[in-house]
Amino acid sequence: MKYNKLNSVCVAVLGALLSLTVQAEDLVISEPVNSNSKFPINGNGENVVIDNGQQKGVFFNLPGEFEILAPNKSISISGKSTAVYVSEFKTGISATVGSLDTENVNLVSLAGQDATDAYCAVIGGGFSNQLSVLGKNISLNLNGTFGKEVYGIENTGFTAVIGGQTTESLTITVADPNASNLVGVHLKSNYGDPANVKLLATEIAVDAFNAFNVQDSSSVLTVGDSSTQKITINSERAIQNTAGTVSFDGTVIDIDANSQGVLNTAKGTVVIGSDQTQDLDILIGNQTNSRGVEVSTGASTTLSGQNISITGGDIGLLVDGEGSTLDISAVTNLNMSSQRSVINQGGSVKLGSADTVQLSISSGSAQDFAVSSTAKTLNEESGEYLWGTTDIKAQNVVIKGANGVFTNRSHTTIDAVNDLTIYASEGFAVQVQGNDEQKVEDDRTSTSLSAENIKITADKGTAIGAFSNGLLTVSGNLEVNAPTAIEARGNSTVNVNTDASKGYKTVINGDVVYGVGPGTGKVLDAQVNLNLSGEDSHWTGNVVTVVPESDTQTVQNMNLALENGAQWNVTGSDLSTDEGFKAAYANINTLALNAGVINMDAEGAPESVTVEKLEGTGGTINARATVQADGTIKSSTLTVGEVVADKPLAMAVNYKGITSDALTAENTKDLKALDI
Repeated sequence: MKYNKLNSVCVAVLGALLSLTVQAEDLVISEPVNSNSKFPINGNGENVVIDNGQQKGVFFNLPGEFEILAPNKSISISGKSTAVYVSEFKTGISATVGSLDTENVNLVSLAGQDATDAYCAVIGGGFSNQLSVLGKNISLNLNGTFGKEVYGIENTGFTAVIGGQTTESLTITVADPNASNLVGVHLKSNYGDPANVKLLATEIAVDAFNAFNVQDSSSVLTVGDSSTQKITINSERAIQNTAGTVSFDGTVIDIDANSQGVLNTAKGTVVIGSDQTQDLDILIGNQTNSRGVEVSTGASTTLSGQNISITGGDIGLLVDGEGSTLDISAVTNLNMSSQRSVINQGGSVKLGSADTVQLSISSGSAQDFAVSSTAKTLNEESGEYLWGTTDIKAQNVVIKGANGVFTNRSHTTIDAVNDLTIYASEGFAVQVQGNDEQKVEDDRTSTSLSAENIKITADKGTAIGAFSNGLLTVSGNLEVNAPTAIEARGNSTVNVNTDASKGYKTVINGDVVYGVGPGTGKVLDAQVNLNLSGEDSHWTGNVVTVVPESDTQTVQNMNLALENGAQWNVTGSDLSTDEGFKAAYANINTLALNAGVINMDAEGAPESVTVEKLEGTGGTINARATVQADGTIKSSTLTVGEVVADKPLAMAVNYKGITSDALTAENTKDLKALDI
């Protein structure tokens, strides 16, 4: 059925119910009555029903302005392939379906009932034309047996505004969410004309296998604004953007996707949420390789909201490649929980700010790190790598997983105003690794941890690991609990509260281990600088080396400072090793002792500790002493190779385990806890 100049007036004055049923061909709206007027299909305040069971419901085909109106009631348009289509071959078309006062607009595509149609959409078109759909309640629906390409909205180069200031609900539903060829909203400029879609309503809901798919740099998708209360997406893949510009805004944004929440590539821009957003939730199905947010090839993604949650999935956040950025700094509470929560491969990641109250990251994987920042390999043969930068900041930060934080050829900074907690149930709580044992001070792999209070725990493994010229700096009231508190090698550096002026408390429970072997670097030495200050500071553990039996390397840069009543509780360690290896206690290369205390009286502690260079003003040694069967006394001994001091050290020695009754003139000669 084709309406043209001859019968357009008749159409405009139809009665209260306008019903058009077409079975033969498209309903083609050709042109207005004259060049200065609009072509109206008006239900005079009641209902408009257009039903075409063969092809398109309404086809706007020639230049002009067109309106399909039902000011107070409803408009229903359906077609076998497309409900509303704006020509992609003729320009100058401006079409409006509904008005601000229309109660309901229902657009339906039967979507190829014989499953042979190559193209099906509720709304389609292109060529820089314009389409507005207005009404208080708007629904776009596809149902039937689907064709090859099926869309809720297919925009190949025109401007479509669906909804407006009076729209209360806007829904886009594509039946059969398991069909991978179904797309809720698709933007792609086929002929160079910008594709622009804007969805506006108080509540917006999209249900489709692929909810949003935006392609090419001229495509712009806008979903919601500051007046939108809720956006709901239910899909297999929620938001896919390739080079386009995408923005979502609303009070509540819920993204429920089975395999992909947000994918942004090819220098695309995605902004989800604003300072008006209260809750942004991204929930991902727990299937292999499922991802919450992925940013690659120079794309930029920003998430904002008071409360942001990214949960489920194999990978929570993945940033990959040069120029790729992810910014989730405008957030009050950020919660992430996936098998692998944060992976940065050569990109830039910013999580939280000083205004963020709580930032929590947890990993469910039995072997991976909760936070991983690594380089992207550009050319392995020539050694070209693209380093990543990961910045995490909040008033309180909690990171938990089988392994905690990993940095490799990248930079990681974690800054908590109040409390920072890092926990590993299996391996490393914090690991920094440069993959190059050559000692280089400039631009080395680094991890920096700072907070008022820092707690690092590794139940079964290592709290802090630094390898291959890696640099790890810790500043704050620190508590470390692990079988191995610190493991280092390969010219790496570990600095723990080296600025004594800040007065931080340091509590370390666990050994410092230097080790090399098959699968590791070959250089044993690394610089470990531990500064303990104040009576509440103490280290309970020892220094151990683990090397192959033929290895003769020794530690050269184990440096310990004990000040103002800080204590080192020397303990015995498990020196058992695998076959072909040997373990031994290592020397303290430099000990700065300024009113510090060394306790050598613990059961099982080694009988001697060697300090190669002793600095400072002096301190106290509490030594273990036992009376032998022959009446002699055997005590633990601190052996010092060199003293470097402006004036003689003041050393106090206390012997634990004996009383004055056991002393004789002869055996007191055996008491030598300090051997300089």
